Amino acid sequence: MKRTLFIALLSLAVFSCKKENNNPKTVPAAVVRCFITAAHHSVPVPYCSLFVKWGTVNFPGTDSTLYDERHVCDANGQFTLTGIPNGDEAFTVYAKGIDAGWDSTHATPVWGEKWMIISTHQLESKDTTLDIPVSE
Repeated sequence: MKRTLFIALLSLAVFSCKKENNNPKTVPAAVVRCFITAAHHSVPVPYCSLFVKWGTVNFPGTDSTLYDERHVCDANGQFTLTGIPNGDEAFTVYAKGIDAGWDSTHATPVWGEKWMIISTHQLESKDTTLDIPVSE
């Protein structure tokens, strides 16, 4: 009886242990955000298109198909980029829109680009801002 109880407790102890994940590429998630504003002559550009290219600080150009993500700013020319992983994360943002206060014909787009590197530690949450000046 004692032997059966010992084996049952030993089995329970062995199978209830959870192996730690020692994979250095696995980074716990945290909230890392970048608040982006696109502005022409310091005036926010509403509903501006944003194109994000991850892993680079080099401007890929104005061809939007070269980018990984596409987003649209709100009526205040702002967008919050979320889902940024911990570690050293580089990205370039290309912004393109129409400044109706400057061009009432809506024919001349304004655009600009800016890059950023966000560095965080494991489990670190961080908020950053990225102001993109756009021009004709």
